[in-house]
Amino acid sequence: MIQVNEKTVFSGFIFLVAVVLLSSTGELRTDVASVPKLVGTLLLLFSGIQFANDLFPGVRRFFPLLNKKLTAEEAIGGEGVVDDSEETKEEKMARFIFISWLILFVLLIYLVNVIAAIAVCLLIYLKWISKETWKLSVLYSLVFTLAIYLIFVVALDIYYFV
Repeated sequence: MIQVNEKTVFSGFIFLVAVVLLSSTGELRTDVASVPKLVGTLLLLFSGIQFANDLFPGVRRFFPLLNKKLTAEEAIGGEGVVDDSEETKEEKMARFIFISWLILFVLLIYLVNVIAAIAVCLLIYLKWISKETWKLSVLYSLVFTLAIYLIFVVALDIYYFV
């Protein structure tokens, strides 16, 4: 049996990032790529275990440490304990909107550039997801985008962002 939910999608995405990281460092010299290869290998290992754990519920019995449910008394300060009760329709819709926003952000980075994607997606996030006013949404988007541009492009001469 296969179970696909937001945890599965996220762990699969992290697994794919690790695969891309390892494949892109494959042709580099050993002294240049040793740290990315180490990080990529560890990320591939751990994200692969988590991806298998999330995708195939039958695998969970082999990794009991990953599936331990903490109660509020066992957790430090009772924080971070997730209530496993059924999600409401509004919560599912909010999660769908947020994931769609992330996909839009990645697509805009690919199609346009990072600076424009930050400006557009921050405006969308502040206005329609966080329900801020137009004035605040536009102001924050412009100031944050300008700060990113000034820091990375002007000060550090990193032209990848434009």
